[in-house]
Amino acid sequence: MAIQGLRGSTSFGADASLARRPENWREMILSLYPNGSAPLTAITSLMKSQSTDDPIYHWFEKEMPLQNATVTGIYSDALSTAWTAASKTQGASVWIKMSAADVTNFKLGHIVTVSAPASGVIASNRFQMLINAAPTVNGASSYVTGVIISATFTSLASAAYTAVVVSGSAYPEGDTSGVSIAYDPTEYSNYTQIFRDSLEATRTGKKTRLRTGDAVAQAKKEALELHAVGMERAFFFNGPKYTTTGSNNQPLRITAGLRGFISTNKWDYRAATGVGNTNWCTTAAESSQTYRWLMGVLEQIFRFGGQEKLGFCGSGTLLAIQQMISLLPGTQITISPTTMAYGFKVLELVTPFGALLLKNHPLFTADAAFRNDMVVLDTQYLVYRYVDDTKYLPNRQANDLDGEKSEYLTECGLEVHFEKAHAIINGLGFGAAS
Repeated sequence: MAIQGLRGSTSFGADASLARRPENWREMILSLYPNGSAPLTAITSLMKSQSTDDPIYHWFEKEMPLQNATVTGIYSDALSTAWTAASKTQGASVWIKMSAADVTNFKLGHIVTVSAPASGVIASNRFQMLINAAPTVNGASSYVTGVIISATFTSLASAAYTAVVVSGSAYPEGDTSGVSIAYDPTEYSNYTQIFRDSLEATRTGKKTRLRTGDAVAQAKKEALELHAVGMERAFFFNGPKYTTTGSNNQPLRITAGLRGFISTNKWDYRAATGVGNTNWCTTAAESSQTYRWLMGVLEQIFRFGGQEKLGFCGSGTLLAIQQMISLLPGTQITISPTTMAYGFKVLELVTPFGALLLKNHPLFTADAAFRNDMVVLDTQYLVYRYVDDTKYLPNRQANDLDGEKSEYLTECGLEVHFEKAHAIINGLGFGAAS
């Protein structure tokens, strides 16, 4: 089963044996330990990756502009006579007040739809107008003006209308192209972090026969695992990027992790209000209430990005979800095991908004502080950046050392694109606030 955004060079090899041979150490981590302690680090070998020739790297993002605004008043003249609930005729002039920042989304020739989202009066809660003059920028009293193109209707009062969105444009025959509207991208950056894990043995120790096998080979394997775990924890738990001066007076950089990028979609069930109970799914009624809360959260997560996301979580989270499902009346939700490439095992949680692939993360499970957490990733928007990808460097010892020292070294970081496509959910399995 594929995950959006993941690709493997091994898929394209002509020779079947070579196609399955890892050609870098990260891919070896994936093939040796697909369900080990560092699954995110392992699957970076299948994600988009790009080298960087500088430890500080930048990228630009541009979301699809919504071309909407918050309405702060509807008027029948230049911001002096607010609308009342009364008949409005097609072709009548109308002024819509908004902020200076919002008004830049509109131009002469735009058709806009004005809405009263809180109103249930379908005949009155939405109308359209054609902007017939250039917008006026005047701080909080900025506005657009035009004519009503909807059929005559009975409007609501001015305060009821709070939203407006562009619904296309209309120009007369033989007209010019009009004013252009453009949107600038937003710049982001991160640092690469230098990860180092060494192993060493004396000359005599290397030659000593042990009942437990080759000590150097075992140390090499253990160092690789520890190296991967260190990168894994940095990717998940690091906050914003940070730089300082090391003990050798050289730059020391800390890469920003996922928690340093994800800011929009963050929840903790323990702080949730309005759930309807303060327990986690001890009865069918509580399970239904918690299910509604969780579906509301997942709906927000799937608003942006793909319809398939990967959720790394602890065993406490999986237990909590299973407890909720077991008490739900009827079959409202399904969860089933599946296996991806390299034996990567996940549970597929099918929702009306998309598929959430749940991966039991050993580092989350092992630590009570993270056991009931989940980090949801849209892997197509993650890029692994590196100055030096993971490499094994032998013979790092001093010239006169009676022994051998080697190390694994990686200088890398993540690009986390479109943070709204990712999420953090904590406290699953605990009681809600209310």
